[in-house]
Amino acid sequence: MKNLDRRIEIRASIEQVRIIDERAREAGMDRSDYCRSLALGALKPMESQTSTASDGKDGFPDAPIRGGAQKRVVFRLTAAQLSVIDERAALSGLSRADFVRLAALGQPPADVVRVPGVNQLVYVELGRIGCLLNQYLRHLNRGVASPVPPELLGDLIAQLKIVREQLIGADDRQAV
Repeated sequence: MKNLDRRIEIRASIEQVRIIDERAREAGMDRSDYCRSLALGALKPMESQTSTASDGKDGFPDAPIRGGAQKRVVFRLTAAQLSVIDERAALSGLSRADFVRLAALGQPPADVVRVPGVNQLVYVELGRIGCLLNQYLRHLNRGVASPVPPELLGDLIAQLKIVREQLIGADDRQAV
């Protein structure tokens, strides 16, 4: 047997724990094995066949509200497994507990693309240029600026937006 010497504890609403337990039973696992497998990406999340209760979007209950009724979900894992979960949580920009809670509820966070620093700087600068163009268009519409064909400026702003999105990979995945 593996040396399960590490431990993860998450807090979840009573409804969330009920859903986790139901899905674990449907997968033929106990709660600990189910949470561990989902958090490690070794198991695809399953939608419950019998669960109909939902107070959040996509058929899942919302995250626990501070001060509301909550239960603890605790499971053990190896140091290597904990390291994998910590790396996946860091890449998603979530805390370990939030990452595991979302994974256990079948809502694994989308892959996040790390944007290179140079792209971030160019993205910011292009945004500044776009703002200046918008200000110019406002002045032009008020008759304060010398005329340049508005269609040309509109096309330029649209192209800037496309370039900015491509710099951060927004057309593929969520960027941080």
